[in-house]
Amino acid sequence: AGPLKCKVERLASGTDAGAKAINEMCELTTRNMGEFSSKQALKETKANISNKATRIITVREKAKGSKLVGFAAYRLNCNEDGVPVAYLYELQLDVEARGSKPSLGKALVAEVEQRAALSGSGRLQLSVAERNTAAVGFYDKGCGYIKIGEREEEEDGTSVRVLVYEKACGREGQVQEDEAQERADAEELQADLDLEEHEQPEALPAKSADDQVVGDGASSLRVWLA
Repeated sequence: AGPLKCKVERLASGTDAGAKAINEMCELTTRNMGEFSSKQALKETKANISNKATRIITVREKAKGSKLVGFAAYRLNCNEDGVPVAYLYELQLDVEARGSKPSLGKALVAEVEQRAALSGSGRLQLSVAERNTAAVGFYDKGCGYIKIGEREEEEDGTSVRVLVYEKACGREGQVQEDEAQERADAEELQADLDLEEHEQPEALPAKSADDQVVGDGASSLRVWLA
């Protein structure tokens, strides 16, 4: 799919969204997550989106009556085990917006990452049901998030495994990338050294009578220059 002609709105608080917009976001979430989330979890979506601490980015098509095609709901400076992080609560795209070039989903994630970096949070966390393989692949391989944990949640009498992902943002993210590159370089160097250890050393030229004196500079040079 080609690029979408859209308009973007950024809200500093969920209380600024308005009832109609909140209902649209909840309906989109329900359509996308119905098979992966419980009814209780979907009900909690409305509370999370409308919370005053939640920030929202909405994307609407300019045509088709300003149809909502995607949104991100997140919070900055959350506290996870004493560490300040940003948290992405919802990232939802309409079916028609998926596969767009450039990727709308990645664009939304990138903006949230940027705002997390500017806020000083340094890291962005999110959680996703393990059985939602499309979302897992998007965050893991598509956006470079690292799984830092998992938990079991009870939904409608069924145990669901939820994966927790995290990514460093801003300067910390750059440091993380540099460290990863350094590790890769070190591993490559070690592989070269291991290969050299297994190679057979080249046989030195046969010594002549003149080369028998140990420590003689002229004899040593003749060996290296042979």
